[in-house]
Amino acid sequence: MAMWLPFALCYRELLAFRRQARQFITLRLIDPLVYFFGISIGFGHLIATQGGVDYKTFIFPGFMAIGCLYLGVIQGAHIAFWRMELLKMWQAMLATPMRLRDIMMGEMLTVGAKTILVVMLLSLVGVLLGIHFSWVGLLLSLPVFVLGSFAHMAIAYNISARAHSMDDFDIVWLLLITPQITLCGAMFSTDHFPDWLSLLIQIFPITHVIEVARPLLLQTAELLPVLGHVSVLVLQTGIFFALAHYQFKKRLFA
Repeated sequence: MAMWLPFALCYRELLAFRRQARQFITLRLIDPLVYFFGISIGFGHLIATQGGVDYKTFIFPGFMAIGCLYLGVIQGAHIAFWRMELLKMWQAMLATPMRLRDIMMGEMLTVGAKTILVVMLLSLVGVLLGIHFSWVGLLLSLPVFVLGSFAHMAIAYNISARAHSMDDFDIVWLLLITPQITLCGAMFSTDHFPDWLSLLIQIFPITHVIEVARPLLLQTAELLPVLGHVSVLVLQTGIFFALAHYQFKKRLFA
């Protein structure tokens, strides 16, 4: 495999992205910010502090993670299926020297670049809202946000590989998006969860993204927990990418 091929695809995707950048930025900012304003205003007067900081500051890293969740899932499920099944773009690229894994990795690199853009824009909005966080922590957390997008995209690839129509993606909201937004610590601490629920949410990538990003941004991070959560994200990305590659290969080359 030529190592530059995924980067070439990423470059092509980013060139095409310029035409829809304004719409993309608007949509990717509005959704997490609507959640943020609704939750922070609705519960902010009830919850003075959470995790030792004011509630608005506590939940802001969670909404950065939600932005990564949407990016990875939508690109890996809806857009990948649309390009493969409806536009036949993947089949056309496979007629070139590109391999299937080059295409999958190139799409993921594109999402990684978009993740950095979204996180940086959200951080600037956070400054305007008076949220205090560590800029060094933000820079250190960028690879974690990117890795979170990769993990979500790898999982979503598996759904796309088995889907036959856009209706099949209803399960994405049921199993991937709603549980992660509501259960995995974006809006509140999970310290009071019963043991079985605390264990259950460890299967979701956003749990590990938040458990790394929030301490980094609030300057309370410890090395061993950070390494543990990052290792889980790497493992999830690798396993689900390999499974998706196998399923796409069966579908495209059968």
